[in-house]
Amino acid sequence: MMIHTGMRPSDTRALTWNDIDFTTGNIHITKGIKYVPGVGMYLDETKTDGSTRTLELNPNSEVFLVFAGMRTKRAEDLLAVGEKINGDSYIFSHIDGTPWGDTKTGNGLRKAIQDSGVDMKNDWRLLRHLHATISLLIGEPIHDVSRRLGHANIQITLMHYADIISSSQRSASDNLSKVLEQVEVMS
Repeated sequence: MMIHTGMRPSDTRALTWNDIDFTTGNIHITKGIKYVPGVGMYLDETKTDGSTRTLELNPNSEVFLVFAGMRTKRAEDLLAVGEKINGDSYIFSHIDGTPWGDTKTGNGLRKAIQDSGVDMKNDWRLLRHLHATISLLIGEPIHDVSRRLGHANIQITLMHYADIISSSQRSASDNLSKVLEQVEVMS
């Protein structure tokens, strides 16, 4: 989920079924679930004003296929105990409706990393950074990546990913040179 969207862990934890629009492919991020050691988890506003956003994905994307499978499984689990799925319930939650904590998500992430064979630390932030890095390397505009990440302003994105942006500029410059060389040959 985080690789596909660049969402923060707090944003991801707070997603409810009402935040997902299976028809348009939109994911509405309006809140976050924060964790405070010694206190626990609590529902709060998103990290910044820019963090309240709508992510526009293709409704046929892998993310929505996973969501559909999760929703079906949750509906079956709830039906087994005589309950129905609620649009306000958290997507990433236990059967009793409480959001997954760091242990549950950490164990799931650790297993996914292990199964993939990728040599990577078990750290949520790396997935978010991976999303941003790949997006910038394939040429997505910095303002689009910044908005999707929920950064308060584009300067934050520039500060964190300046090295990626400069290397993609070199690549863009090389591509431009190749095109211009072809145009000169044709003239």
